[in-house]
Amino acid sequence: MKHVYAFSDVHGCWEVFQQLLDFIQPEDRVICLGDCGDRGDDGWKIIETVLNDDRFIYLMGNHEKMLIDTVDSYYRIQRMSIGAESDEIDYYLQSDRDFQLLRYNGGKKTFQDWKKASLKRIKIEQLKELAYGAEYINTKGQKVILTHAGFTPSLNISPDNNNLIWNRTHFNDKWNEYFPDTIIVHGHTPIPYLKDFMLNEKRNFNRIDGAYWYCNNHKVNIDRGTIVTGELLLLDLDTWEEHIFKDNKIYCG
Repeated sequence: MKHVYAFSDVHGCWEVFQQLLDFIQPEDRVICLGDCGDRGDDGWKIIETVLNDDRFIYLMGNHEKMLIDTVDSYYRIQRMSIGAESDEIDYYLQSDRDFQLLRYNGGKKTFQDWKKASLKRIKIEQLKELAYGAEYINTKGQKVILTHAGFTPSLNISPDNNNLIWNRTHFNDKWNEYFPDTIIVHGHTPIPYLKDFMLNEKRNFNRIDGAYWYCNNHKVNIDRGTIVTGELLLLDLDTWEEHIFKDNKIYCG
């Protein structure tokens, strides 16, 4: 039986991602909501795996976008520094704004591993082609909309791509009654840190064991903060069953 799943924000944690790979079947489809790289040690390895495995539908996350922007800066500096050694190009890159943002967000090793990779230009072009969202009508007839950061649907305003990978202002939005059978699935904000953004709800988010359902159960956050908790959540988009994989080392990186 084919299953359709979603996961998000594995952030370079290979051991727990390997558990997900062992769990899914050849006929399954898995929607990855982005942020495969950075922070953990195996970001580029996971990115390549998701790109190369036909079971996955890979969506853009803000960390994929930061890597793309840094690579574009790297090639721009390379063109401007014809004849320069690799070490010189790396030196100039240190002061580049895109690289600084990536490094600040734990992406230096993912970038370094990309530089060593075969077909690295082709792989970056593949990342540039990632969609910013996906839709799925599940077996219950519900419309499931998946993006990295989440959003609130509107009849009048469509979110731009930047908001779909960065936005954290939608947590306290009220649900629009014109979308009765729609569910937004997203990651981006680790559930233990939601206390900093859910200003209208007072609760201990550290005590939530699985996904976080909110906005009258029309939105669900599936980011377990893998790099800190060692947990990766795989959500069945038909049954809403949650499968949680655990790296017992807790810290992956």
